[in-house]
Amino acid sequence: MTDSTAYEPIKESTDLLEIKKINDPLLLYFCYHYLGLIHYENNNSSYSIMYYEKAIKKVRQYGDKNYLFNTYSEITWTYLKMKKYDIARQYIDTLNNFKNLSDVQKANIYQILSVYYELTNEPSKALEINKLIVKSNNNYTDLSRMLFKISKNYEALNKLDSALLYAEKAEECKLDSAYFLNNLYYQNIGEISEQLKLWKKSAFAYKKAYLLKEKATSKALDKQIMSLEKK
Repeated sequence: MTDSTAYEPIKESTDLLEIKKINDPLLLYFCYHYLGLIHYENNNSSYSIMYYEKAIKKVRQYGDKNYLFNTYSEITWTYLKMKKYDIARQYIDTLNNFKNLSDVQKANIYQILSVYYELTNEPSKALEINKLIVKSNNNYTDLSRMLFKISKNYEALNKLDSALLYAEKAEECKLDSAYFLNNLYYQNIGEISEQLKLWKKSAFAYKKAYLLKEKATSKALDKQIMSLEKK
């Protein structure tokens, strides 16, 4: 539930619970947690943090480890979005200290670490984590996106042969051939091939990227025109 239209009823319910001093930790936890999610989706990170911190206090009162893990995960994503990497690292350590983690929870930590290492310019560690994600295959359905990330990790490490191999694997197993950002797969292949001086492969990939981007732009423009015509 991250739709901004849900904000007002949840906020009103939360205000009422606070005014009436109704001591229901679980209900307040859900209110605060979802208010945090909505603010995150609407790029109001400071408010998101505020509500997540309130949610953490309430779920500690209630005593549910899984809910606590979920909110710690969300607050970590928020600090990463804010580029406050030192604080994000502290929350990652907190997540790792949870006992008896499920496979899904471990996968969530891997995904957070993947982004953390990429944002902090540690491609070797990011590569290690991304390979673990592919190997575990828990809670991650878009294999092509992860292979793309591995390709970029190898490129950052100047291991261009491996980078190209994973770039081509990512393109081959993409889920949706009509996805509007598919041009990025070919652009990646083109850039790496160019560095390897594979001119024909690079030229073909760049041409494909250009055509897909042009097609996506045309579709977006058509939708805008249709939207305007309806008004």
